Amino acid sequence: MEVFSIMFKWFFFILLGGLVITSIILFMQDLFNFSAFDEYISTFEISQRIIFAIIIILAGIFWSYAFYKYFKDVDKDVDKGKDVNEYEFSHYAGIISIPLFCIGLGGLAIFQNIYFIYIFCISGFLSLYCYSVNALKWFKSKTTSFELDVFMLFTLMGGVGIYFLNGHASIIINEEFFINASYFPFSKLVAILLIAFPFFSFFSFFSFIFVVFKRWNRKTDGKEDFYDCHLLILSYVVLLMSFSLDNNRSDILEMVATKYDFDSRSLCLLDSPEIEKSISGFIVLDPSHSKVLTYSEGRVPKYLVMPCITTKITTKKVEDE
Repeated sequence: MEVFSIMFKWFFFILLGGLVITSIILFMQDLFNFSAFDEYISTFEISQRIIFAIIIILAGIFWSYAFYKYFKDVDKDVDKGKDVNEYEFSHYAGIISIPLFCIGLGGLAIFQNIYFIYIFCISGFLSLYCYSVNALKWFKSKTTSFELDVFMLFTLMGGVGIYFLNGHASIIINEEFFINASYFPFSKLVAILLIAFPFFSFFSFFSFIFVVFKRWNRKTDGKEDFYDCHLLILSYVVLLMSFSLDNNRSDILEMVATKYDFDSRSLCLLDSPEIEKSISGFIVLDPSHSKVLTYSEGRVPKYLVMPCITTKITTKKVEDE
């Protein structure tokens, strides 16, 4: 077992050295643009991603194995009648989030598959839950009249924040679809999250800096290390998601709107059957079915208000009778 441990450490350090070397080569190539390395750049980029994925996944495996060994020792102590620390649900969520984070980040480095994005986001939510429960307990221990003070504080901040986000989300929806935001309830909720994420990333960046400086200046115990680790993961996930969401805002809103806000079928009869077949989404704009907002991916513009002829509705009712 000891030989295996030594081999694992050497393998890990060799991979880490390979990651450093490939990163330096790619950085120098971007800086000085050496023509001699042009034909090898793609090889170095692929090698960098593969090595990074292996390192981060190995870190997740090591984390999982460490807690596996710990819980086995705890079970032995319980059998012997010793007192042990009890873990809460938030702790288990935090323990699970680390290997999920490593799998998601490592998978995205190579495959960039949608499922790895889901795993990556889930790890961030689990870390958020783990850290927020601990932060709430700490805040409660520092406050005498906790319930009333916190309720009033969060009610005031939440009301102001929702008012601000709701107004700006309506502006974004109107800019994207050229129509009132009330017709896009699902997309509007996503727009609110898109606006809020830059603020989350701002606080996440300073949280990241805070953890680094705290660990630099003084020693911490194991419990603090556990929560600091999750704060770092949460900050990293939020920062990456913020950059990704901001760069793909139009695509995200279009994906949500066409899936949830637009109807896939409509009783409206449009100008011609050919035009009707090319349209994949409908939103009826008035109770009398006189106008309908249509969506067609290959059309310019994609979103267009068209007259709705009610002959199709009448024919449908007659056929049903």
